[in-house]
Amino acid sequence: MTKLINKDQLYVDLFFTLDRVAMGDVLLNVTSDYDKTESIITLSSPITSNERYTAYSLLNQFQDYADGLYTYVLTDAFGILESGSIKIQSEDFGTPNYTSYQSEDDDYIVYDDDQY
Repeated sequence: MTKLINKDQLYVDLFFTLDRVAMGDVLLNVTSDYDKTESIITLSSPITSNERYTAYSLLNQFQDYADGLYTYVLTDAFGILESGSIKIQSEDFGTPNYTSYQSEDDDYIVYDDDQY
């Protein structure tokens, strides 16, 4: 399942379903699906850990990321705990400013260059 992160929030809660208990430092490796840039975030102690899920709360470190899809790998001292997808978006994600023109044979859509 894809995790949704809003860039405009101050704190982010991340929930993971782990097959085993995390041991040692837990690292979240985030890779952009668009340009393959990577970043590693060290997670502090979980706020909740039980047989159903493990939850982490952290100061939003995704505010400078571009809107889009990312792949994550959660690891600890013994290997991979979980992997999946993240969608990072801001409040104005998905609302392009465009003008539509119709001619005799075709429709044209022109995007405002100032927004992109």
